[in-house]
Amino acid sequence: CAKDGTFRLWDVGGGKQIKVIGSSRYSPVTKMSIGAKSNEWTIPTASGDNQSSPFFDEREVDTGDKLLFCALQDGTFEAFDLGTKAAVFHSEKGENESGALTSISYSTSHNLLATGSIRGIVSVYDTRRLATPLSTFSRNGSSIEDLAIVSADSSTIGIAIATEDGLPFIAGIAADGPRVDAELIGADCEAVRVIRVDPTGGIWTAGDDGFVRAY
Repeated sequence: CAKDGTFRLWDVGGGKQIKVIGSSRYSPVTKMSIGAKSNEWTIPTASGDNQSSPFFDEREVDTGDKLLFCALQDGTFEAFDLGTKAAVFHSEKGENESGALTSISYSTSHNLLATGSIRGIVSVYDTRRLATPLSTFSRNGSSIEDLAIVSADSSTIGIAIATEDGLPFIAGIAADGPRVDAELIGADCEAVRVIRVDPTGGIWTAGDDGFVRAY
């Protein structure tokens, strides 16, 4: 994805571009997150002007059942069905402007989408009801550089959050509101740009101090 407002599907082995698709109004795409459609995905695959014959190239691998969520510089996010290459959802700007979205994370297994903004605002959505966030919160005004959805067990969901102020943390999502569950220490106020969760539940960060850390 790129600041020209497009995302591109590539044949990695052949080094060739398969398809280029533009966001609405070609708003710059700052981050993206890809995952399989859950069994509870209910938004139609195409509607209105997006009704067209599905595009499929023989070089594509495992795209038919995937959704792509794009964080946009205009403060909204957009979802695309990679099977049809059509936009299937575009969020509205909220009453309280969050500024450009700088991060986004989609979890198929939890039916959750999390976005983070340049003004430090995190919003969490149920992908079965994307119109309204489940929760919106901010710890401070530092830009949210990256997000990852984590689960300690079947009943506990959290968001691992990388921040520009170098103070990454895990926010727990509970019925009574968000809470700070853990501080990911060590960056010493250098910006943390990337955060990932591995299959064992370990958390990895990387940032401006040149270190990769595992938790």
